[in-house]
Amino acid sequence: MPRMLQANRQGFFKHRYEITDGAGPVTELADFRRESCEFSLGGQRHRVARENRKRLVFHGPTGWLATADRESGKRWTIRSTTGHFELVRPSAWRSGWELHQHGRPLGTVSRKGKRSTAELPTTVDLPTQLFAYYVVLIIWERESSAAAGAAAGGGGG
Repeated sequence: MPRMLQANRQGFFKHRYEITDGAGPVTELADFRRESCEFSLGGQRHRVARENRKRLVFHGPTGWLATADRESGKRWTIRSTTGHFELVRPSAWRSGWELHQHGRPLGTVSRKGKRSTAELPTTVDLPTQLFAYYVVLIIWERESSAAAGAAAGGGGG
């Protein structure tokens, strides 16, 4: 049975996401400066940091937990202490992403407006699920920034 996580975006300039599941709050992903964030999970601090434009690194209380590397605009590879996964965008026409392992889809991340949903298998540990979800949130943030920049600079002549 998959775990259903929801992210509700809060704030206009300072972005943060409240992550909930069917039982209530899970954590809050906050402080999105330079595509990095910190959050608490089970009373322990976790941190995601952008290493460069194509790599995010995830650390837990005991050290390295995972990395996400951009392979293309439609694929990210996640290497974690619990396994290797791929985030795949199956359609250029939709914003949704799928979590794959060994070429097979395991779950999905989709959005409607400011609310998004991750339906991911419980065979993937919660910290890795949150990291994969965060990677997709960052991708969407990048797309929104690019669209806003294009709209602001697209004046005609």
